[in-house]
Parts: sequence; structure tokens; C-alpha cells
Amino acid sequence: MSCQHIVHLVSDCMSSKNIYMFQEFCNQGDLQNLVGSRQFITESEVIIFLSQIVKAFIVLYQNNIVHRDLKPANILVHNKQIKIADFGFSRILQDIDLNNKITQIGTPLYMSPELINNQETYGGKCDVWSLGVIVYQLLYGDHPFMVRA
Repeated sequence: MSCQHIVHLVSDCMSSKNIYMFQEFCNQGDLQNLVGSRQFITESEVIIFLSQIVKAFIVLYQNNIVHRDLKPANILVHNKQIKIADFGFSRILQDIDLNNKITQIGTPLYMSPELINNQETYGGKCDVWSLGVIVYQLLYGDHPFMVRA
């Protein structure tokens, strides 16, 4: 996919036991570390981050891809540009509007309530929920909900 806000795969190779994937280097680490290293993130910075993630969402939606594990640790930062990474749990949907049965995958703090309760099929709306949790976390420095085990 060609999008400046999705991490690019540079190369890959395979050994008899492993697959190695080399992605572009992101010099500022991930969003989780960025948030942890600062006292606060301004609203204007959050708006910039959000607009960049939405641009990546548009490309993912056009390619019928659902990330399924969007969280600050999977959002990399390079020269103040956001790049969505870690597509290990992602899924290509034949039609993103169809009801697709899901498996409960992702990080519970960022999963929609319907997914946690196994009530929903998976589509792009669940990634939008995760994005809302991330924006809340960026603005207020904490999660909007706590997950009970």
C-alpha cells in the first residue's frame, strides 16, 4: 500500500524456519513511548496525529483491510509523521460492509465492547473505536475504561 502514514515494507526473506520482514526505520519510536516521555500532548498535536491516522484509514478501507490491533504501541512516529504498523492481526475483508464473523483478537483496552462480549462481527468500525480510545488517551493521559479480567 502506498501511504505515507502506513509503515512501508522494505524487504523480506525467508529461512527454513523463519520469515524476516524489514520495514522502514521510524526515528521517534512508537506513540506509546512518545506519550510516556512527555507530560502532555497538546490538542493541536492530537488533531495532527488524528488526521494522519484517518488518512491511513482511508487507504486501509479502500483495500478492505481491518487492522484489528490498533493501539499506541502499533503507531510509529518518524520525523513527526504518524505511521500505522504491525499488521500481524489484520484481515482483508471481501466486502468491508458485510457481516464477517470474527475471532476475539486485539488488545482488550482498545477493543470495542461488542468484541469483548463476542456480540459483533468485525469491520472497520471496530478500528474506529480503537482510534477513539487512543485519542482519549492522548488528550487525558489515561484510558477511558478499565478492562476486568
